[in-house]
Amino acid sequence: MVNYSGLRAWPWDSETRRAEKADTVPRLQRLRCALDAHFADAGTTPHSDRSHVRLASWNLREFDSGKYGGRTDDAMLFIAEIMARFDIIAVQEVNKDLAALDDLLRLLGPGWTYIATDQAPASRGADERFAFVYNETKVWSRKIAGEVTLSGRDRMMLPDSFDFLPDGGLEIELPQDATLDHPEKVYSKKHRDARKLTEDAVVPLPPGTRLHLREGGSLVFKSGHIISAEKEIDLKSGQTRRFEDTAGLRIPTSEMDAEEQQLARPPFFATFQSGWLKLALCTVHIYYGSDRDSSAKMARRTREIAKICESLGDRAREENDSDSDSYFFVLGDFNIVGKGHGTMQALETNGFRIPPRIQEIPEGTNVKRDKFYDQIAYWAETPRRRRQGMRDYSRIACTSAGVFDFFDHVFTEAEADSYAEVMIREKQRTNAQRDRESKKPLTSKWKFLDWRTHQMSDHLPMWIEMQTDFADDYLDGLAAMTDTDATG
Repeated sequence: MVNYSGLRAWPWDSETRRAEKADTVPRLQRLRCALDAHFADAGTTPHSDRSHVRLASWNLREFDSGKYGGRTDDAMLFIAEIMARFDIIAVQEVNKDLAALDDLLRLLGPGWTYIATDQAPASRGADERFAFVYNETKVWSRKIAGEVTLSGRDRMMLPDSFDFLPDGGLEIELPQDATLDHPEKVYSKKHRDARKLTEDAVVPLPPGTRLHLREGGSLVFKSGHIISAEKEIDLKSGQTRRFEDTAGLRIPTSEMDAEEQQLARPPFFATFQSGWLKLALCTVHIYYGSDRDSSAKMARRTREIAKICESLGDRAREENDSDSDSYFFVLGDFNIVGKGHGTMQALETNGFRIPPRIQEIPEGTNVKRDKFYDQIAYWAETPRRRRQGMRDYSRIACTSAGVFDFFDHVFTEAEADSYAEVMIREKQRTNAQRDRESKKPLTSKWKFLDWRTHQMSDHLPMWIEMQTDFADDYLDGLAAMTDTDATG
């Protein structure tokens, strides 16, 4: 039950504050009615029914960076009202300052809690955190959580290369009479009196090109390299020297552009249980980069999706891992372009499947409903324990699913004028704070359709409902057991 006590008008409230509270009440009532209708149309069980659990994923845009003045009180109430209709929510784009998430928890009321990650590196994840927000009356933690990183053969590189970016610049020597050809296409945007590349530009080097190394490079002879009986390494002779494949060039890590070896934002893995259903959940926010299909950035986006499915699928197959009793899910903001796109195909690899109920949803999860960025998928193969008849009473039974478009009911385009003064006050307050921090003021005009996405989000919540009560299946299995089954 959401805590509405803050909507009560108090004698010390200003006239403006009283008016804001009065405006929020009917909007909240409208949202509640819309949520009731949404879940009724989806054919869900009553939310109080403990035989089912509702799992959701929601990218809450920069929650709450304060970029557009911070969330207003009514926006926080609307977010809490929507979240309260679920039992566990995977949240992406949580800000490094968790104050807004703590405020949200106070609105959700007793029984609600969260578990969050450390912030991602600013260079790759914009200080973003992941969080699972859940209702402990229906869901409990199984006390396993951590970030997913790639190692060994799972380590992700660019499709066919890595980039060496020496400090101080790169020096090369071309063969005599050789030239370099300009790329056929470059992608850029205006930058002062010139242009700045928006995607990498690649210029092939002719065979025989020499690399002039600065300080810090080394020859490395790998373990297993054959040396003389006197323990001397053959360093060859002459100006040009060639070494076999057990020798290589070692560059200091400071000279390498090696962030591509990991996912842009380390996914968050945690285990939970609701009723008889054990869940291993991994929430992600996949690298975006570029929407151009032929770009290296789109290739990286697709590869990130495939790599996380590969890593989790391998984990789900573990036979001696206590988590193998759980059903593995990957959910979040995959930045998937659309149905049939390579990004969607990458999600359905290594045993992962999108529930049919979600596949039936005709529209996307962005505000325009034309992109399928957010998804929920589960590992559909059968681990050894279930193949042997152990824990075979439970299953993934997705009874309903949906995407809720809150902008049909709150922060609607028709309400733009009523929020005009609020936007002005928030901008003034934001600039006052920036002035205290010695930052430049925000001068561009705030547009309502953009501002409202920083109040609610530019993503819509996606959810599924699953059965959690398998008592009858378990008892039926016991009743069907023979004496031979019991004794092995």
